[in-house]
Amino acid sequence: MNKKTDNMDVFDSLFEQIQSDSSSLADFGDVVRQSMDEAARKKGYDTFSEMLSSEISSSITKEKPQKPTANTRNIQIEGLTRFEYMMKAIESVTYEPKYQGYYGTGHRSCLDGYVEKMEANRDNMCVIEAMVKADMRYYSKQVRKNRNDAYTQGYYDALVLLANSLLKSKKAKMREIKKIILEMKETSQ
Repeated sequence: MNKKTDNMDVFDSLFEQIQSDSSSLADFGDVVRQSMDEAARKKGYDTFSEMLSSEISSSITKEKPQKPTANTRNIQIEGLTRFEYMMKAIESVTYEPKYQGYYGTGHRSCLDGYVEKMEANRDNMCVIEAMVKADMRYYSKQVRKNRNDAYTQGYYDALVLLANSLLKSKKAKMREIKKIILEMKETSQ
């Protein structure tokens, strides 16, 4: 069965529902609106109107929506622990309309879950790195199995964001330690 037939079946069932329930036209409109919003959430948007608005504006501007990223450029890492850096990175994540809905729910669920794990391991982000790597292996398989699952895609993309942020924090700490060692070496000579 092709996609057009599936879409027609949805409308047929909605029309049958209005006839059998003797629902009002307003009730039918609500059911249609809810099903359209649900379809939009599966594509990553919160509502159908947001999806329509975003698609129109992106077609006019020819810009692709950006996946959620951590805006770490403005974070001054010197003097911060890796935990503090990660918290600031997670707080800086923003979502464009295309990446809300189920995608955003999955993304935020992952980040929120890892915030709790990081709070329990404040002094050892290596534990978090291992957890993220293991989850990435698992969720990459899940994403390949079902490419249309926006929630799982959002969750996986959040894991990638976490892995990148953890790597940046590690490199920054290494540079900080290297600088201290070089200063100690210079003063001892």
